[in-house]
Amino acid sequence: MADCKNSDNQSKCEPSNAETQKNIEANGHQGGKASYLSTLFHILAVSVGPIVFSLPLAFSMIGYASSMIGIAVVGFCYAYNLRLYLKCCQKLSESRKIENLTFADSVRFSLEDSPYHLEKIAPYAGQFMNVLTLLTWGGELSFNVVFICRNLQHVISYYTGTDPDIHLILLCCALPCTLISSLPKMKLSFLSIIAGTIDLLFLGVILVELYFNPNIRNVPHEAAPVDALQKLPSFLSVIFFTLNFSGIVLPLKSEMKNQEKFDSRFGLITVAVAIICIVDVTFGLLGYLRYGQSVNAMITLNLPPSDMFIQIMIGLYCLAIFFSYPVYFLVVFKTIWDAWISATIKKSENCDLIEIFLRICINMFLFLLMYIFPQISMFTNIGGLICAIINSLIVPSLVQILLLDEHKKSCVAFTIIRNIIFLIVGMVLLYFGLLQCFREISETTK
Repeated sequence: MADCKNSDNQSKCEPSNAETQKNIEANGHQGGKASYLSTLFHILAVSVGPIVFSLPLAFSMIGYASSMIGIAVVGFCYAYNLRLYLKCCQKLSESRKIENLTFADSVRFSLEDSPYHLEKIAPYAGQFMNVLTLLTWGGELSFNVVFICRNLQHVISYYTGTDPDIHLILLCCALPCTLISSLPKMKLSFLSIIAGTIDLLFLGVILVELYFNPNIRNVPHEAAPVDALQKLPSFLSVIFFTLNFSGIVLPLKSEMKNQEKFDSRFGLITVAVAIICIVDVTFGLLGYLRYGQSVNAMITLNLPPSDMFIQIMIGLYCLAIFFSYPVYFLVVFKTIWDAWISATIKKSENCDLIEIFLRICINMFLFLLMYIFPQISMFTNIGGLICAIINSLIVPSLVQILLLDEHKKSCVAFTIIRNIIFLIVGMVLLYFGLLQCFREISETTK
């Protein structure tokens, strides 16, 4: 939509609140032009990333039978809670007469509309959700970069016989990542297509390597069906990381053509979670049965470095992640820009220069964090046991409790009990996530 320079033009460019309210009351939420398959692909593209190559290690933590049961339980609870949250957001959107509700708006408006007089903390909750968005996408962005650097370190070590410093590789990656993400007018859709194509090709190659390799039939003795559950939080951090798409469901639903198919019982959310769980089980089980307890933090590090075809595919996959870097970075930048920057420099003539400078500063800060904490587990804990738990368990449960008066009276007791259980589980997992992050920080600083 073109920018409006005065109030007269603005009235022509954007519908008034009365018109928006009239459209909603008359037609409901019209939705966008996105098809079912394109929306599903978008969710899978966000969830099925480099994190799937950490699933064999996750399976080795608690055993393959326990892991499959755990994935099924987590997937069911995630989809169930998310669908109920979307129902609450739909009622909230109708009562507020807002067509496009954001994740932060749902929390803020729930506090304002709740009967518990929580209006004063609503603005702070909105800012907290913006920070959580930064942690979520910044953590995933950092995980992807560390994945590239770890694989480059593995290949360089094999061909040179040396052990290159991961920090040096991170510094070498900082410049190209900063350059590719500091161009405001770059065509991100083209990069997304390239990255998505290479991703699918590489996932197929890895599955062929794991399934058709003759050694897969010889299950290692240490590949136990059930193991000790001391590492259950670490396992859950990886699983929740693969399911951490709750922050984008509201905009995706608003852009979908047939919105009633999005959050129905067997709608798009349920199908997406089912596919992600199948991918998790497939990669986790085959990788664990292939390598047993000798599996590395990423299964790509277990693949034979002498196989030139495998190494070429790993190189292409790292290139695809590099192409997807500005796509993930855009979410981080837009969150900071829209929440804290745009209002203060709206009248500035050097807006483009300020934007480029901000992009460079964000990149420098992200790479500084990666330089200090180059461990894969650090970012899986942040993305899985902190951000994903808050996004998928704690926030949806709180929203449902705050909007409890919107439910049928006969469901009040069940709704309260269900959401209290989700809140307790979420708080316990959040505690373990924070504990593990502090432990990682303590070990790194030593």
